[in-house]
Amino acid sequence: MAHRIHPDRPLALLAFLGGFGQIAFWMLFFTGVLSVGEPGSPADRFEQAFPVADGLLAGLLLIAGVFLWRGVHGGRFVMTAAAAMILYLGIVDLTFHFRQGLPSPLSPDAIVLVALSLVCVGGGAAALVRCWRHRRLS
Repeated sequence: MAHRIHPDRPLALLAFLGGFGQIAFWMLFFTGVLSVGEPGSPADRFEQAFPVADGLLAGLLLIAGVFLWRGVHGGRFVMTAAAAMILYLGIVDLTFHFRQGLPSPLSPDAIVLVALSLVCVGGGAAALVRCWRHRRLS
């Protein structure tokens, strides 16, 4: 008899990737490997406002990942909350960066930050759509 993979496992893997990605971002930020600008700059002060929200997001993503991986009832609900949060945070980040004007020429760090924000928006929207389409199954 063939073993079937739970249908939410790909979403669980993305949740794990997002959760550990959030943790990695803050480790790189606080160790100075990734910077958003000079210390005290508007971009630096803006980013300093997000560790608590991003920590909550990382926790939700990791919990969603565990629940989805195990097929626990409510996994899609937790993922919906995390997806909405990551979509919102991605939109806030993009809005800030574009309203402030991206540095010209673009630095590698600026490119990484915009790319991460776009991934948050795209991934959050995709996860919301997936969870919505399968809401009756959880």
